[in-house]
Parts: sequence; structure tokens; C-alpha cells
Amino acid sequence: MLEHLFGSKTRLKLLKLFLSSPDKIFFVREISRALNVPINAVRREIDHLILAEIIETSEGGAVEKGKGAGADKKKFFRLNSKGALLKELDSLLMKDRFSKEQVFVTSLKDFNGVEFLLLSGRFVGDKETPIDILLVGSILPKDIEKVIKQFEKEIGEEIRYTLMKTKEFLYRRDVADKFLTDLFSKKNLILLDHIKVSKHF
Repeated sequence: MLEHLFGSKTRLKLLKLFLSSPDKIFFVREISRALNVPINAVRREIDHLILAEIIETSEGGAVEKGKGAGADKKKFFRLNSKGALLKELDSLLMKDRFSKEQVFVTSLKDFNGVEFLLLSGRFVGDKETPIDILLVGSILPKDIEKVIKQFEKEIGEEIRYTLMKTKEFLYRRDVADKFLTDLFSKKNLILLDHIKVSKHF
């Protein structure tokens, strides 16, 4: 696991956050809320990343909440674009993410009751698509939710997915349902198709 390589789960979360948004600035409290990590742990790991020249600090124009106009400006952090290890770190995290995705997608394909599986959105690099996964079949929502929640925890991102019973899906396909028509018109990857859906789009 990469948290062992980087020393802690919090440090790994911070690396993923900064590398995924290289042009964005972050405040400590904002990071703490986004990662659901205690603020002191965030400060400690930020210090490590600054020493490693992976992130850098500067002064922001915002004032701490509840303080007067003369209060000190709030310090913010961003990725250090000149960091010597950025390319290597980015490559390593991408490989780790790809590996997790492969395991996750395989678990979906093997999930009991799945008759059709389509990947879109983040899985194919299309941020405009409203969902990332479409699952069709006799699937228990609570069971698939457990699998997806675990994957979200591993990658630190939300997965947008839709479940449909086969009968509902076929009906919506036959009446040219707007949601399905739009979904199939965008970039997607069909990984499982026991009901021969792809022949109709």
C-alpha cells in the first residue's frame, strides 16, 4: 500500500489532493474538511511536504473568519510546480489508481445479478457525462453501494452511478429515454452486455 511508502495515509491523501488540482490553492481548514482529517494532522503532513519541496506556501488575501480587517492574512498552500519529484509521484499515483480501478471494475463484472455494465465519466476521461457507472440487472442496491463506497474510500473521490432493473432499462431504451440516449451518445465503455444492448444504440 502506498501509505506505507509515503509514511501515512494523511500524507498520501494530501499528495493526491494537490496533484489532482495542480493550479488550485488550499487552506488548512479547507483541506481538513475535504479529507476528513484532523487539522493538526494536516498541518504536520504539510510541513513534511514543504520540506520535500512538493508543495509551497504563500500568503492569501482572505482574512481568518471572525477576525477584523487588520488580522493577519491567511496562509495558503499549492503544488510546487518546480518540485523535482512531481513527475515521478504523479506517475506512481496514476499506476496505483489504475490498479485499484482494475480490481474494482472486475468486482463489478463478477457481481451477482449484473447483466449490463457501462463505464463513462471519470473512467473514460469525460467530465461532462452525468454518471460514471451504469449497472443493469437484478442487483441489490445495498450490496452494490457497499462495494462502491469502499472504492470511493480508496481513491478519495465520489463515484456517480445508476442502477436499473432490466425491465425498466429495456423499456427506457425502447422509448428513446433522454437519459439513456444522452449517455450512449457520449464516450463510454461497455464491459458486460448479456442483454445485447449495444446493438440498439
